[in-house]
Amino acid sequence: MQLNVRKNEGFHTRDIRNLPTHVMELIFTFLDLNDVFSSMLACRRWYSIIYGKQRIVFKSLVLKTLPKAALEDVRIVNIFPDSRDFLRAFSYAWSPKDISGTMSICSNGFTVYRRPIAQCTDAVRGKRSVTHGIHAFDFVWHTPFGTAAVIGLATESERLHCRGYDSLLGKSQFSWGWNIVDKVTVQMGKSNAYPKCPNIQPVKIGQKIRLIIDCDHHVAGFERGEDFFGIAFTELPAVPLYPAVAAVYGHSEVSMYYIGPPDLG
Repeated sequence: MQLNVRKNEGFHTRDIRNLPTHVMELIFTFLDLNDVFSSMLACRRWYSIIYGKQRIVFKSLVLKTLPKAALEDVRIVNIFPDSRDFLRAFSYAWSPKDISGTMSICSNGFTVYRRPIAQCTDAVRGKRSVTHGIHAFDFVWHTPFGTAAVIGLATESERLHCRGYDSLLGKSQFSWGWNIVDKVTVQMGKSNAYPKCPNIQPVKIGQKIRLIIDCDHHVAGFERGEDFFGIAFTELPAVPLYPAVAAVYGHSEVSMYYIGPPDLG
């Protein structure tokens, strides 16, 4: 549905722009996501209506766009009390088209599942890349890690499957990974201890790990709660970068949530 207004039969563009706010909100709820974004660019009033305090338009989009399983998952809903953030996070979630054949996306749309196939490593990328600015992604590993559980970044050129149990991410110039099992980062095939501080407790099942990417300074790092682990990757290329994970454990489940610009202390 598009708001294509033509000057016919005495009707003018200004007529629809002057409709009451509640009427415009109702009209916008019938639009799909792309048309909503186009309408936001039409004029300041439409922008303010769509971004209104009640979030009526975005609440409608959430109900139409997100999977039922996500809307019924209290844990996910509590992460995104603002419907705009919820919708944005889903647009960055795991890609069902950019994934190893041994993996699949769970019904909530935010969690990836790895089938119990032996002697191989599998990876998945997010739907959208980042190219500029600072971005934060939260990862939760819901299952045992196995010998390699890797969180990181990948370009669209990185492979998503390999034989044997390996980190996969970081083994080429197309990806960068942090193996939370061995506590090492892998970049260009070289491993380095990470975090540098030996007193940092290991990552546990169910803990939230945040990946922070600074595209403008070409670096990335991780944090857990209020503990920033330091810069993990440097000299990242100025190309589209996708959040990614690689897993080896059968029945692995990993969720990813796009948070947006992080709070920098």
